[in-house]
Amino acid sequence: MAKRCKEDITGGGARHSISSESLKRVDIRLDFSGVIAIDNWVERLVDDLLGNIFPNSRISEVKSVMSDLGALQVAADIVGYPVDKFARMPVYIFDNGKLENLHDSLRLSISETFVELTVSCNGYKGIDPYLEFIGEVSDSLLSAHRMAILRRFAIRKLNGFMDSDFDKIRNSVNIDMFLNKALPLDEGYETEYKDFYRIKNLDMAYVRDSRLFRVGRQNDMPVYQAILDLEGSLDFRKSSAWRRPNKKNLIEIAQRTNDILLGLFRQVLTEEYISSHTKS
Repeated sequence: MAKRCKEDITGGGARHSISSESLKRVDIRLDFSGVIAIDNWVERLVDDLLGNIFPNSRISEVKSVMSDLGALQVAADIVGYPVDKFARMPVYIFDNGKLENLHDSLRLSISETFVELTVSCNGYKGIDPYLEFIGEVSDSLLSAHRMAILRRFAIRKLNGFMDSDFDKIRNSVNIDMFLNKALPLDEGYETEYKDFYRIKNLDMAYVRDSRLFRVGRQNDMPVYQAILDLEGSLDFRKSSAWRRPNKKNLIEIAQRTNDILLGLFRQVLTEEYISSHTKS
């Protein structure tokens, strides 16, 4: 039987030690208030930073990038907006971006109350270049808007393991953290486990989903899926001293958040998986 790798959830010093094709998406988000209009700032940001990264851009509404009603409500509450007004708020969307020498696909969404960078992983090398990028965007925002204050910072990571061979799933993740042994593992099986932590002023959400479904021409091939959804956030509303952090301070907060997320990720993995994915 595969052995679970026991790790301190604070992450230790292992930020760069594991490579994993299971990581599908990374979201880095800033919520803020005190900004009345963003058009002029976005134009300058395109000239100074975004123009060389994103080939495509468009304007839409917030609800087009945040379709989940629960997430919309939470985001609206953070900045003190009625959810209907928040959902209809204009948002600049920059698509198909790439940083130099990296292959991940980027989308940047900018509204009057948030900035969110979505990284669709493709040969993902690590989070540091994206923290540097979001730090530059934050510095530009706070410099252009003297009344702006940050309300929340968050990193979310979506990991997925999927295979028709259940043993391959079991050899990758500690399956007891996903499955309920009291239930038969059969078609239609689906579970969701949620844990929440508060560590050093950071809020952590630790969600584990699993399911079994069938594919193929005759719907005759079982597919097993285990999904790990991690989010770490800092609520700036609880600490007025940090409402206008500079780039260096923000990156330090982000790296600390990411370290804890990596610790949680390692808790799910088996020793076999870690051994085969540890960088030399």
